[in-house]
Amino acid sequence: MNSFNDIRRKKLIDRIRSVGIDLDKLNYIYIINGYLINIGSLRVGKGSGELGESDSPVIKLPDGKPYIPGSSLKGVLRSAAEIVARSEGLEICEPSPSITSFNVCSLTAELLTRIYYALISGKTLNGKWFNSVMKGIERKYHGKVGEDLFKDIRKTYENEGIEGVVSKYAPCTVCQLFGNTSLASHVEVMDSIPETNTYVLSRTRVSIDRFRGAARGPALFTYEYVPRGIKWKFRLVIKNVDLLGNDVKSKILRSVLSLLASDEGFITVGGMKSVGLGHVKLLSDEVKVTKYVIKDFRLVKECELKLKEVIKS
Repeated sequence: MNSFNDIRRKKLIDRIRSVGIDLDKLNYIYIINGYLINIGSLRVGKGSGELGESDSPVIKLPDGKPYIPGSSLKGVLRSAAEIVARSEGLEICEPSPSITSFNVCSLTAELLTRIYYALISGKTLNGKWFNSVMKGIERKYHGKVGEDLFKDIRKTYENEGIEGVVSKYAPCTVCQLFGNTSLASHVEVMDSIPETNTYVLSRTRVSIDRFRGAARGPALFTYEYVPRGIKWKFRLVIKNVDLLGNDVKSKILRSVLSLLASDEGFITVGGMKSVGLGHVKLLSDEVKVTKYVIKDFRLVKECELKLKEVIKS
């Protein structure tokens, strides 16, 4: 169990890389450039207003222009990926550190990352080494996951060795794509800036008492929003996931992009979604998907496709 020949080491490395721990190398990169349009009113808020602002302003650039933060877009795309994965019967965790299953994904990602870098550095992965790694992980995740998980990992190592641990434990598919606290994301979403001239409107509404279902006295509040029909620049970068491939992660990403490109506005961004705000869609006729690979120390364009072609693949 202590001896690692080259074949055994390579199999373990390939297995770990297949579950998303692979950004130490760049195999290929997809860049998606195009435009979004909000098909309904949109508000991505910044919290309470400052002096002279409305009660609930939208987030703006220093020049006063509203924008859609990449983090907001990435969050809704991750949520869409979760829905797709669950619909296909995959077990996935929730994108929140307060959820136990998310901490399990973070733990398994950290464990496999430590094993991975030990393998590529040529270390001997014996019982002493594994016990030292587990002690550190147990200290870090104590109280965040069930104690039975630590016992299960140790038992797996005792019975099946490193191969068993690597085979049995891995972050969920959505974490493999969008990352977690221990795993870098393979999907990067840039801020979306208005391509067309835009402006911010405001509206005053009555606060509703949730228990009585009626207006809460004279309580009024004013919120800002961006009117429908604004065109926004959209840029998404995907690393080491073959968008044209036939594996589960590729299929999930294509499905998410198809939802984002739907005329029905399945994807919503920002606040006040329950009253119809936030529906956006990709203008698929104006979206290009470019694949790059590294050849001879250069980033080389391999192909360029329209989004419609990618979604149908």
